Amino acid sequence: MAINSLWPKDTSELDNPMWSALNRPHRELAVQLDDLTWYPPSIAPFVAIPRENILPDLESAHRHGLAPSLLRRHLPAIPT
Repeated sequence: MAINSLWPKDTSELDNPMWSALNRPHRELAVQLDDLTWYPPSIAPFVAIPRENILPDLESAHRHGLAPSLLRRHLPAIPT
């Protein structure tokens, strides 16, 4: 079997694989609040945003179940 037949035609999901996984095949497992999506703590410690210029409301996400260990008080500056 040729590798070309296995490779997806659209590879854009690989640009943000965690966001893609949480919003496509794992959508039923994910918790979402606006532009922030995460796995429940019992599954995996992964959080995703759709683009790098998004600054999510982490405090609201914590109230909706985002594990405290995934919160950061000081986010790195977003390049402009």
